[in-house]
Amino acid sequence: MAKAIKSAVYDKSMKIEGAIEYLNKTYRRFPPRCLRMCNNKKDALALLDEVQEVLDDAHLIARIEAVKGWIENME
Repeated sequence: MAKAIKSAVYDKSMKIEGAIEYLNKTYRRFPPRCLRMCNNKKDALALLDEVQEVLDDAHLIARIEAVKGWIENME
């Protein structure tokens, strides 16, 4: 949302308060259309592996590794 506020401030020449109000009115507030459901650990880990292969951001990859470690330690 921060990128959207920055875009509204610079591109549309709005003040920050006006940009926040504008985005609150227009920002999509619905859940994603396609939710991924995993029935077991194996499916969840496979899905995370697929997502990790596509990413280039080291921070996101590290977060996925942390989630994978958390899932592996679940009972």
